[in-house]
Amino acid sequence: METFLKTPVKTISPTKLKEFIRKAPKTDLHFHIESGTNPDLAFKIAKRNKIYGTKAWPWKTTQDLEKALQFKDLESFLEIYYAVSNALTHPQDFYDQAENVVHTLIASNVRHAELFFDPQTFTSRNISFKDVADGFNRGLDVGRKQGLSINLIVSILRDSPIGTPEDYAPLDQGFSSKEKATAWASIKQAVEYNKMAPLHWKLVGVGLDSNEKPYPPHLFKDIYEFAGQHGFLRTAHAGEEGPASFIWECIRDLHCVRIDHGVHCVEDSNLCAYLATPLLNANILNAYHTPHQIPITCCPLSNTRLKVFKNPSDINLGIMLNLGLQVTVNSDDPMYTGWVNDSYDLLIDHCMENSNNIPITFANLRQLIINGFEGSWLPLDKKLHFIREVNQYFIGSSNLLYNDLVNNNKIFLPGFAAIPRLA
Repeated sequence: METFLKTPVKTISPTKLKEFIRKAPKTDLHFHIESGTNPDLAFKIAKRNKIYGTKAWPWKTTQDLEKALQFKDLESFLEIYYAVSNALTHPQDFYDQAENVVHTLIASNVRHAELFFDPQTFTSRNISFKDVADGFNRGLDVGRKQGLSINLIVSILRDSPIGTPEDYAPLDQGFSSKEKATAWASIKQAVEYNKMAPLHWKLVGVGLDSNEKPYPPHLFKDIYEFAGQHGFLRTAHAGEEGPASFIWECIRDLHCVRIDHGVHCVEDSNLCAYLATPLLNANILNAYHTPHQIPITCCPLSNTRLKVFKNPSDINLGIMLNLGLQVTVNSDDPMYTGWVNDSYDLLIDHCMENSNNIPITFANLRQLIINGFEGSWLPLDKKLHFIREVNQYFIGSSNLLYNDLVNNNKIFLPGFAAIPRLA
């Protein structure tokens, strides 16, 4: 290991570099808990709920399900995504799913995660909001007890009915149809849930996901205003399939303090200039406690699987970093698009020396990890604790970055000897 740490990064094999990054402390800020499963667990839940062998579960073996995961685009992905999610019905199902998530996050050296869940996927099948949120939270408590920092974000399905501000249902009731499980009903249930939930179970924010192009963000302006009035931090999926103008809408109409995906921001230089600049307004201060850029939670492997980028080497994170944007790396939908470490593997394989855009450097990998903590909704003291851990890993005890930048490249300051190695 000591020899490895004194070796220039450019001479280290991708396998060893991946191992180094996999062991680094990191975040996952863009993660849909409905996808935090695996074929074996999905089949176990489907059999337990007796949908195995029905039209709702068309796969006979785990191998059949694995083949179905080779989707072609967002629409074919969403088709299988909702089919697998439909197996989740009872509190034990949500618990099992969340427990699987935390075990894998811990094994991936994730220190802090902020997870989306889509209540409408379940409440539209007459499952209560409380059963869903409580079930997930009980499973997440398994990780919390082991030191994993983790929060839930309620996410609105943009391709489901919006409804009206009069829509409402008690927390312990579901809806008889998708048409009744509206966005308005869901956000009002989320507000009610936070009034009765223990502090560590409270939903920290609101998100917007699912099929993007036909549903511009401004359609949800009033819902986001209502959520913000009740203390929810605001983020939204935008600029994945949709144009850069959708990101502007999220900022101007929804007052988002974070953007999910956002890779099409590079189409608009004014937008990039805005995103690169720390902002000082009430929403930003509420989320980050200090002037702050609007972070972008990118999902490289997901973007490749869903054909946002034709080839992995087309991923534009190197461009975004060089523009000064606060880009983070995340998993998105793990069973379908890989876990967060798989996204870092993809960057190492295709976006360093082999990139079709501005390449990502080793120092960029460290910055991407730090950006995850900077872009999180953690209190400042906890952010600093985790960032210190990252820097110690990269620069301190391991000295990989220090050796690469200083010793191996023989960096000198004018009039001084080589920079001394710190004890």
